[in-house]
Amino acid sequence: MRISLNAFIGVSGLLVAILTFSTTSLAGGHSKSSIAKGVPVIPQCVKAWNKLGSKKALKFAATLVKSNCQIMYKSKWLKGKGNSDPKTCAPAWNNLKKRKVLRNAKQLVTRNCPIMYKRGWRKSLVSAPVIPQCGKAWKKLGSKKALKFAATLVKSNCQIMYKSKWLKGKGNSDPKTCAPAWNNLKKRKVLRNARQLVTRNCPIMYKRGWRRP
Repeated sequence: MRISLNAFIGVSGLLVAILTFSTTSLAGGHSKSSIAKGVPVIPQCVKAWNKLGSKKALKFAATLVKSNCQIMYKSKWLKGKGNSDPKTCAPAWNNLKKRKVLRNAKQLVTRNCPIMYKRGWRKSLVSAPVIPQCGKAWKKLGSKKALKFAATLVKSNCQIMYKSKWLKGKGNSDPKTCAPAWNNLKKRKVLRNARQLVTRNCPIMYKRGWRRP
């Protein structure tokens, strides 16, 4: 069986491309596709991931999250207690501080970035730690009887969230559903609260069935 030179080159090129992509993904590369696959892309998450990667600090951020370090709670990134493990947590925190990327690690944590779950730092979106800003946003929307409108934006994955730079991508165009929901949030002056829920990937959205975990 004979294989033409062009066919051989084509197959070789394809294999190289596949291997390059696999290597990038396994090495913790921060390409847009590795972060965005299957979930809405939060701009702040992409920036934080890229910055941590550029400073070779992803492993320290991973330690904080995997160990659920108490210092994140004491620093008011999250609500609760966390775990006290000075041998693990203190060095990770200090290394992030030394590299001047604590604020980037904070972004990953307080925005409940999906990439943390994809890389195995956390297991369940539903049982994620409590983010203070999420609780405040939820209460405000509830007090203005606007939760149903925020739910519509999320469930319909409305394009306007992307055009307003809450998320990266395109979303769905459904003027009969999305426009009224957006306008009602705007009328009640709670658009910023809905934005908090979305851009912080708040666990409550998964618990209430607005998104699938």
